[in-house]
Amino acid sequence: MCQIRGLKADRVIFTGGEPTLKPGFDQMLMGALKLGLRFGIITNGLVFPDELIDLLRVCRPFGIGVSLDGTAEHHNHIRNHRSSWLASLATITRLKESGISVVALTTITKVNWRDLRFLAGLLIDLGVDRWQIQLAVPMGRMDGKRNELLSHQQFSEFCRIIADLRRDCQEKIDILGADCFGFDDLGLVKSDTWHGCSAGLHTLGIKANGDVLPCLSLYHDRFICGNLRQNSLKEIWENDERFDFNRHFDIGAISQDSHCYGCSKLSDCRGGCSSMSFGYYGRLHSAPFCIYRDVSRPKSKKGEKDAA
Repeated sequence: MCQIRGLKADRVIFTGGEPTLKPGFDQMLMGALKLGLRFGIITNGLVFPDELIDLLRVCRPFGIGVSLDGTAEHHNHIRNHRSSWLASLATITRLKESGISVVALTTITKVNWRDLRFLAGLLIDLGVDRWQIQLAVPMGRMDGKRNELLSHQQFSEFCRIIADLRRDCQEKIDILGADCFGFDDLGLVKSDTWHGCSAGLHTLGIKANGDVLPCLSLYHDRFICGNLRQNSLKEIWENDERFDFNRHFDIGAISQDSHCYGCSKLSDCRGGCSSMSFGYYGRLHSAPFCIYRDVSRPKSKKGEKDAA
């Protein structure tokens, strides 16, 4: 934790796996607090002890992200746990009753993308502060379920639903799309202009075994930049060339069959979310979905085939 602060970081997010299951997790939170690090937690909501909520009342995290992926049927199917939906609702309720800021996290597939309007009403009733919506990436368990990923046609309709909800619910809940939506200069799914993947520029990920990655979503071995058991975080951050794909982005090296080739926003966006591009195609700088390309300014598709 001291090494993180040494890089002048101002915040840290504890995720997993499920971070609430880690022995000594409360001590990690107190350590972050003593170092002046603001922190957040991402949880599936299944296990969230009362003792942890008591601690959070004192530590005041900037937010607790709780996964909620649709109706009870769809959420439990996606999470592969028949009690997951009720547990998530109970955790959100307990956190809000304790005055703790809650961010609902919804991961979208073909299974649940039509649940957005239902979820909006539910989250408003629960008093959730912010709602982040993100696309499923074909990595991990989802790599074997590519048939459940959105098609481009569904993505376009889905973005319009988010835009409508942002307009209709703006005074009740803050709704935003994650980095996987790409460049959005019209503000359809985001409030601020996105300036590309932040992996290795403003963020990094540290795994439980000490491996350092530009982003925890880039968990393929080729992105391991070093290990804290062998080198300091400062040495890894300042010297490893595996950050170069973002730090020294070369627009001239983009392949002509990339979705992003020739885009006027490429120098700012750098080809969208790196984990999405690598998850779909095994390479970087080719966003499989982009609200700028596919929704705001629709045009004929070229390059890599729609993987969904």
